[in-house]
Parts: sequence; C-alpha cells; structure tokens
Amino acid sequence: MRESEDRKATEKRMHDIAFSGTTDYRKKQEIFYSNDIQDTEFEYIFEVFGDLRDKKVLIYGVGDQTSLIKDFIDRGASVTAIDISSEAVKRIKENIAHNDYKNKCDVLEMDCENLTFEKDSFDIVFGRAIIHHLDIAKSLEKIHYVLKNGGKVAFVEPLGTNPVIQLYRRLTPKDRTPDEHPLLSSDLALFSEYFDRVHFKYLYALALLAFIVRMTTKNDGVFMKSFNSLRKIDDVLLKIPGYRLLCWDVIISAEKTSH
Repeated sequence: MRESEDRKATEKRMHDIAFSGTTDYRKKQEIFYSNDIQDTEFEYIFEVFGDLRDKKVLIYGVGDQTSLIKDFIDRGASVTAIDISSEAVKRIKENIAHNDYKNKCDVLEMDCENLTFEKDSFDIVFGRAIIHHLDIAKSLEKIHYVLKNGGKVAFVEPLGTNPVIQLYRRLTPKDRTPDEHPLLSSDLALFSEYFDRVHFKYLYALALLAFIVRMTTKNDGVFMKSFNSLRKIDDVLLKIPGYRLLCWDVIISAEKTSH
C-alpha cells in the first residue's frame, strides 16, 4: 500500500471524477451491478441491524447512494453520511435538498480513516464497497471508537480470492483505483480483533454465470431469474469447505460488546 496521503489523494481525485458525471469511468462495469441484487443484500443487512427507530447511523463512504440514506431514515434512524469525495457529497446534497428527510441527514466530506466524531457517537455503522479502499486496521480502530457499546456494523465488500475475478481485475486496471484491495482471509481476520460476534455471509460464485445471460440476452428479467436460481445453488455449495474462496462478495457483520 502506498503512503497514506498519496493514496488518499488518488482515491479522492478518481472518485471526484467518477461522481462529477464528466466521464464514463467504470461505466462498462454497470452490467455487474443491479438494484435487485442490492435490494436482496439490504434485506439481510436490515435483518442484522434490527429495529432502527431512534438509532444514530453512520453511512461510511456513502458515494451517491441517496436511496440508501432514505432506507435508513424510513426505518426511523437519523443518518450521518460521509465520503472523501467532494463531488459525491455535492451530489447527495443536491439529491436530498428538496426531500422531506433532508433534516434527518447530515452529509459530510470526511476521510474514513480519520473520523472526527466523538467517542460512542453511533449505534450503527454501515458501508458498501468502501473498506477495500482503506487501511483496514486503521479504519476498524476508528469505527470501534465512534461506535457505541452494543452497536452493530455491517459492510458489503468484494473478495480477492476468486482467480477468474482477479484475472479480470488485472486486465482492467483503469476501471478501478490503483490501491483498492479486495479482501483476503487475513483482512477478514482483522474484524475479530476489533469487534465481537463477527459473521461472514459469502455471496455469488456460480451466480456470476448469470452475468453471461445478462450480456447475451439484454433481458433483466431473465438475468434475475437465472441469478436467483444459481444463488440458491451457491447457498448449498457453501457448505463445502473452501467454496467461499470462489465467491465475489462477502457481507461482514459484527457487534461491539466491550470497550
């Protein structure tokens, strides 16, 4: 990993470009993302978090996910959303400017590795595809500090263990920031050093074949039907030791039960 300030400057610059709308950066990867898939992930995550009424939530590396902010607010939470990208923060603020939940959300430009919140500020911390951009140990230490005792965290992150996916990443280096690092087993082990009741839900191995269907048929309905069928097979095959190494993503959930 490069020196911290150089790395973060690059991350900020590339994400500012991405969120400015002036480039097609990562546009060709849109085929790999679907609101229907993310909705399924969030169903699981909201089950993990439980009752969110009157909870203080930190969305860690929010990007331009305005709908995610709304999902938490609709469940009764108050939300603080942060991102290192000034363009992402600008876009979020523009999106919520005329919504009735704008007064229930603070959106701040902030370095996720250097949180400026007071100790025990939040009941919940959530992030999607953010931890793998960061110094993981430093980030988890900061999250632990701002999370209340009894609080919960959850993150959806890419894994770096499937050789086919890793080959694709090496062949398309311009489609991502240079210092991001999909998580390995050693990275996942760090969560147990900072949190308790750590659980990993591994996602999408055979289900990745459905993207071939999407590219060939251009039919989202057929894609989701095949994706869901293959995902059910994945759930069975995950009982086989080592099968999780073929997965694309992991949902990491944990609690803070001691200071």
